[in-house]
Parts: sequence; C-alpha cells; structure tokens
Amino acid sequence: MSSNIADFRASFKGGTRPNRFKVTGTIPGSGDISDQSFLVKAASMPAATIGEIVIPYRGRGLRIPGDRIFEPWTFTMLDDNPSLREKLIKWGDKINSHVKNLTKDPSQNDDQVQWTVEMVEHMGTKADSPIRTVTLHNCWPLSISPIDLSMDVADSLSEFSCTLAYDFWTGSGAKGVEGGEDGGFDPGPMA
Repeated sequence: MSSNIADFRASFKGGTRPNRFKVTGTIPGSGDISDQSFLVKAASMPAATIGEIVIPYRGRGLRIPGDRIFEPWTFTMLDDNPSLREKLIKWGDKINSHVKNLTKDPSQNDDQVQWTVEMVEHMGTKADSPIRTVTLHNCWPLSISPIDLSMDVADSLSEFSCTLAYDFWTGSGAKGVEGGEDGGFDPGPMA
C-alpha cells in the first residue's frame, strides 16, 4: 500500500453519495409510493447484525456467533402530501384499530409488504442507476412519528418519520426469496 496521494487518486473510484437514494414501497389498500418517493428526506441502508452468545469459562467469555437480528428501519418524509401520512396511519389501524383494539386480518398476510431502499450512482452514463439495493420483506408500520408544530420555527418544512418492522432483508444480487440459496447478501466480486 502506497502512502502518496497520486496512488490514492489512481485507485479511488469516486465513492458513493449518501444523498443519492430512492425508497419505494407499498401501503396496503393505497398502492405503492413510487410517484412520491422523492418526498423521502432521509433513510438508511439497514444494519447487518449477528448476535453473540457468551459462554463463561473459568472467568473468561467464549464468544460465538448467535442469530441474525433485524432492527426496525426508519425513514423520514417531507409532509408535502398530507394523505401519505394518513395512509400510513390507516395501514397501522388495519393491523390494530385505534378504538376497538382489534385486527381485521389475524394472519397479517394482506398487511405485510415489501419496501426497497436503493443507493444510486451519481456519475457518468450510469447516473441514477442502482448501485446497491436492499429489499425489506413483510414490512408493517411499527410507529409513525408526530409532526412537531411550533410558532418559533421559520424557514422549515414539516416532516415525520415512519419506522417499519420487517422479517428480514435481502440485498443486491441476493438469492433466496427470488429463487436461490439462503436469501443472503451478494455484494458482487471482491476487488
């Protein structure tokens, strides 16, 4: 490994940009949000976490890999289309109603859908084409944040966050759900 800037520049491929992304998904009973995905202000690629099992042995801990953990996933939207927040709330209400504390679909089969987050290319002829895609499977709204109101706020837009729970995610080039091995993540050839 060289330590001069010329070698670094020659090897550097341009990086990825955190502001180049697209989120799409479906709200049961309301269709997909593809035409409103530009309203998603912030999101993240979900974490890949494996739990650990610590086995005590003579005052030390033997650490072995445990089960994969899929943490809830949150995105933030600009409140430009008020009906979108209401659609998310109605989705949650279908799962567990506000008033009666009942569900309309005990199996939840109709209420769990897929959402996708993509990082997109920012350079050249491939601009806006996906470079990394993650699909969250069997999503449902865990929480929808309040919209904070204040007379003190100027030069700002209202926004809210939605946190989705999901069973698992698959990534770019993943097999498994789309017909393959174990649904894991295939980042492509290692350089």
